[in-house]
Amino acid sequence: MPAALLLAAVLSSYRFPLARRRAPAVRLCDDAVSATEAAEFLGLDAASSRDVAAYLKRGQTLLGEQVALLPPAVAPSKSGALGDALELTCLKLAQLGATVTLLADSPNILVAWRARVRYPRCSVALANVTDPHSLAYALHGKAAVVVGAPLSEQATEALVSVLSGRVSAESLLGPGPQRRVVVLSSVDVYGDAPAGVLGEADVDADGDADADDAAALRKFERALLDEPALGGALSVLRACPLFGDAQLDALLSDALGIEELLDDFVATLRERTGLDVDGGRKAELEAAMAATLPPRDAEMQLTHTDDLAGAAVFAIVDGALDGAYHVASAPATLQSIFDASAARRGWSSLALRPADGEGAGPPPAVFSTEKLAAAGYELLWPTMGGAPSGADAAPSADV
Repeated sequence: MPAALLLAAVLSSYRFPLARRRAPAVRLCDDAVSATEAAEFLGLDAASSRDVAAYLKRGQTLLGEQVALLPPAVAPSKSGALGDALELTCLKLAQLGATVTLLADSPNILVAWRARVRYPRCSVALANVTDPHSLAYALHGKAAVVVGAPLSEQATEALVSVLSGRVSAESLLGPGPQRRVVVLSSVDVYGDAPAGVLGEADVDADGDADADDAAALRKFERALLDEPALGGALSVLRACPLFGDAQLDALLSDALGIEELLDDFVATLRERTGLDVDGGRKAELEAAMAATLPPRDAEMQLTHTDDLAGAAVFAIVDGALDGAYHVASAPATLQSIFDASAARRGWSSLALRPADGEGAGPPPAVFSTEKLAAAGYELLWPTMGGAPSGADAAPSADV
């Protein structure tokens, strides 16, 4: 036997002593370990990965699964909070072990998304999403697809053709319990919803739309909901206006900026004119400034980007969300939202004006999330006017 082959055979059969091996870091734990401790041990951000830590603690992962993200055909900077929700969805999926591919339909959008999606096992690929054959190739073998609504009419037709199997003889969706198409939609699909507590079935999403955006969203949703091939595999998540921490901070910062402008204006008047603006004149100025903001008791129902992303991941992991669902925090006053944001950042509070009773308009619709809760998803942000739910709060469906 040649010397080189003999040496290779010896080395391949040699077993290094245990003393020279580096033992893996193993921590034995019991069921009493909290999701917060699990997140710290796994190196996850406790603020945005509480649900991921809970999944991993229960042994639920997406290892070996491939997921595609299909955002609207606009630059990430123009997609607003929906882009943030898609990015957060990508992060959560990657933390659960999935391989994620975000599809961009132009080189400029591809470059912009690559700058934002810098997570392990996450990539951005160029694909002609309006061509069924190109889209089928890009989506082939994916266990799940997350779609940011709405897509263009051509992209919608191509997506439905692929999902229905009419373009390719091979099924798009891979085997296993993660077989799922998730649509990140909006309650704008209802147009001008009537006042009161509304469930998904209480408003006719097929009716006439007053706004072009609502009409486009309804048409997009119906194209997917009416596809027989997606029966039992489609989750439509309808969000209220989307806000993340960055958007809430910006809203409060703008309001505080208005207050600072008022103080600077009053100081300038006093310095240059010598007029007494500390009394009635200042009150008039404050009232004029305050009129630029909604009253403090104005109720708003918002959706945190963390919850829209969390519900999308829950739909893929659990596979229990079939049909349309509202994803939203409970209604909260604007003053409580501002107070919570200021407390979180350690900023000074801002006192909004009371309602003057004029032009208040009808009470807003309240979109019920009972159907979502019954399916097993527990909101990470049950209210935007206070702290998020407890550290161990996470989707609670049975494994």
